[in-house]
Amino acid sequence: MNIRDQWQALAKHESIFDRLRVFSWLLAGALFVGWCVLSWQAFQSSVQQRIETNRVVVDTVGDQIESEFTETAFLTLALAQRLSLLAIEDPTFTSDRFISISETAFERDSSLYQIRIMSLDGQERLRIEKGRGFAPLQNKAGREYLQLPYLAFGQLYLSTLNLNVENGELEQPLRPTYRVAARLSLPAPNQDLVVFLNFNAEPLFQYLPDLPGQRLYIARTNGEWVFHPEANKRFSRQTGQSDSLSDEFPLLDFSDGDLAGGQSARQGWFQYHFYDAIRFDSTLWQTAPEDRQLLILIEHDQAQIRGLAIDIGLWLFLPLMIMLIVLLWVTLKLIDAMERRRSLVEQLRQERNEISEKHNDLIITHNNLKLVQNQLVESQKVAALGMMVSGVAHELNTPVNGAGLSVDSALEDIPELIRLYKLGELTEEKLLSSLNHAEQSLNLAHEHLHSSKNLISRFRMLAKRVDADESYEVDLAKELSVLQRTFNRNNPESLLKLTVHYPDSVRLISHGFMITQVLNNLVENAVAHAFEPGVPGEIEIDVTEEEKSLTIAVSDNGRGISQPDRVFEPFYSTGRGHGHTGLGLHMVYLWVTQTLKGQIRVSSEPEVGTTFTLTLPKNLQSVDL
Repeated sequence: MNIRDQWQALAKHESIFDRLRVFSWLLAGALFVGWCVLSWQAFQSSVQQRIETNRVVVDTVGDQIESEFTETAFLTLALAQRLSLLAIEDPTFTSDRFISISETAFERDSSLYQIRIMSLDGQERLRIEKGRGFAPLQNKAGREYLQLPYLAFGQLYLSTLNLNVENGELEQPLRPTYRVAARLSLPAPNQDLVVFLNFNAEPLFQYLPDLPGQRLYIARTNGEWVFHPEANKRFSRQTGQSDSLSDEFPLLDFSDGDLAGGQSARQGWFQYHFYDAIRFDSTLWQTAPEDRQLLILIEHDQAQIRGLAIDIGLWLFLPLMIMLIVLLWVTLKLIDAMERRRSLVEQLRQERNEISEKHNDLIITHNNLKLVQNQLVESQKVAALGMMVSGVAHELNTPVNGAGLSVDSALEDIPELIRLYKLGELTEEKLLSSLNHAEQSLNLAHEHLHSSKNLISRFRMLAKRVDADESYEVDLAKELSVLQRTFNRNNPESLLKLTVHYPDSVRLISHGFMITQVLNNLVENAVAHAFEPGVPGEIEIDVTEEEKSLTIAVSDNGRGISQPDRVFEPFYSTGRGHGHTGLGLHMVYLWVTQTLKGQIRVSSEPEVGTTFTLTLPKNLQSVDL
């Protein structure tokens, strides 16, 4: 080899070395930039997960508080109607029946502590306090909650959530209070009387969870704190404190009074917030402008967020150093082996081309598989959604229909009462009889609606595991009595008869609402499938108590089941043409075996009948899960 060739070979080696060195520096820089980007993305992802968790927490708190206000609305409207009827009989408001009605309301809502009837000038006509009965009347002229707009019948006024004032001074100990008002339906001269119900707001705060490393606040739209981790800052306008939302969070602007719910915000590098708003339906509630919504805000601890960023950076720094060391070692090995590998360059180039072609084929195959996978996932989502919708409709149908029938029954006597009242022929006996009938029907409707509420709560919690620690003591005799009474009430002219046999005292530690729902489903299944229309029949529930378990047998003397081994399969139904989905017994099986930790079996003979036998532990908390 001549000098020229040697020089060219040396120059070629030096050129390759320079390129490797430049490539190494570029790769190291790229790794550093990638480390920064990955650290920031991991930090943002962790913060976003916390914000999403807070979104669920705030939505749950908001839903529970709104539910409390909705129950308050129903109680106020029902009480206003009953007081209106009683005030027509006793315009002096001195009858002991006012006490009886009020005590019933106090029992229904433990946070209700005062009932007043007053005119719009502030003069009280009736004042009943929880545990004391009739109380001395006061004049509340000038109070801000008397500046209420015109109320139509059936519409409610929600006052400002503030501290209660008695005789011009804050009540001690301090009691946060909100007031709900409804107009009474009375003839002149009492047509402008309004009933006010005072509710203790402290129970609302029991829904506020304890969030480690975070602080939770509730404020009105004018910035006044309703709930603050520091108790002395709550209701600052009444207690003389100057602290407000804008003082602690100056970068969060809520001055326009229209909060966009479900938002997150950052104040500085490591101070994050999540907030949402509770809004009150203007078609039902009349409120002051500053009370149309409440703000719920969660603040993350800055030190915790800063520590999270440092931890993520350190965890990613170690792989970065390992990669840099590996990169240096590989570079040195490449330089050392460059001469030996030069002869293999052409072969490697050919192999690289072949690998590139195979790689392209693999990419095409991967994309096809990913497309098929996405289609399968979407199909599974649609199927799961269809099953959930069918299950919800199936389970809510009975209590909602029962409540509707009860309400219809309660409304039957109203036209006749109105006619007799206009003719002046309404007697006390007729009125009391109608009110008693309405009260029974509405109580039954309340039981159905309460059952619907439990069902909705249960379906919302289907995604999480029900632990044995959530069980409680169940009076099974009481549950069976309610089940029998409801069945007979909803089927007054039916040829079917439901009988229940149980020991005098049957108690167990379990999920009472789930047991009731299982028995309801089994009875409804017998009514729907066991008997031909117009044919009399009997359904029996027998309870046998053992040392550590209960056996409940639900039997009928109907036509039996042709394929009893398939009744627990999802979507299996012999009555699909009549609107049955085939989910009822499948859900019963899941509830009994998974939630109640029991067993269920079925036996059936054609034209003899069917028996479902449940075996449940008496103490669910002692079952080895």
